Amino acid sequence: MDIDDIRRLEARAARTWPAAENVPLGGWLLRASGGVTKRANSVLTAGDEPSDGDWLQRVEAFYLSRGLTPTFQVTDGSPERLDELLDRHGYAKETPCLLMIAETETAAAVARDSSKVRHEDVRLQVSSHADDEWLDDFIRLEQFPPERLPFYQGLLERMPAGTRYFTLLQQRTAVAVATVVGEQGWGGVINVAVDERLRGQGLGKTLMASVAECCAEQQIDRLYLQVVANNEPAIRLYRRFGFIPAYGYHYRIKLDP
Repeated sequence: MDIDDIRRLEARAARTWPAAENVPLGGWLLRASGGVTKRANSVLTAGDEPSDGDWLQRVEAFYLSRGLTPTFQVTDGSPERLDELLDRHGYAKETPCLLMIAETETAAAVARDSSKVRHEDVRLQVSSHADDEWLDDFIRLEQFPPERLPFYQGLLERMPAGTRYFTLLQQRTAVAVATVVGEQGWGGVINVAVDERLRGQGLGKTLMASVAECCAEQQIDRLYLQVVANNEPAIRLYRRFGFIPAYGYHYRIKLDP
C-alpha cells in the first residue's frame, strides 16, 4: 500500500474505534477516552506534520491536562523521521501491531469450502445493536475488569450506523463475540473474543466464517482488522481466512511525562 492508501485506511480504522474526544491538529488527530486502550488515547499521525513548530508541546499539554500519558500511534503513513524525533524526546516504542486486510469473497470461500471451520453445536446471533447482555458477554470473554465497562459502553454508543454484533451461543451461553463496522465497501473487524476455556475447539474459525459470510451478503468487499504483532494464534487464524499484513504500526509513549 502506498502512503495515501495507508492514510485512508488509518482514518477508516479510527472511525471503527471512535474516541470520546477527537481534536484535529494539522493533518493529525488527538484522541482521548479516559485512558482505556492506546488506540483511543493517542495521536493518529497518519497525515502531514502540523505546521506549528510547537506541536510537540501542544500534544503533551493536551494529554497531560487530561491526566493521560502523551502517546503517538506511528505507521508508514506518518511523516518521515517522526519515529526518530519522538525517540530523541524520550518516547519509548511499545506494542508493535499489524493491520491485516482480506478480500471478503476469499474469506467467505474458505468458510464455504472447509467443513473444518464449522462448529455444529453453536448457534449464531447477529444484531445491529449491542445490548447490555452483549456488552457483559464481551467483558467476560475478554476477562476485563469491571472498571472497563464504562469505556466500552461509550465506545458502543459512538459506533457508526451499519455496525453488526456477532455472538456464538452454546447452550444459551455466549462463547465468542465479534463486531464488524461497515463503511464504503470495507468491514472493520474488532472486539473478537473467544472463551479462554474453549480455545482450540474451532470456535474462532466458526466465528470468522460467520463474519465473512455475513459481510459477503452485505456487499462488503474487503475486510481489515488490527492485531498485536506477537499474537501468533490470532494471526494464524486470520491468515487461514486470507488476511495478509498490509502494514505495521506501533506506539510511542512518553517515558517521563
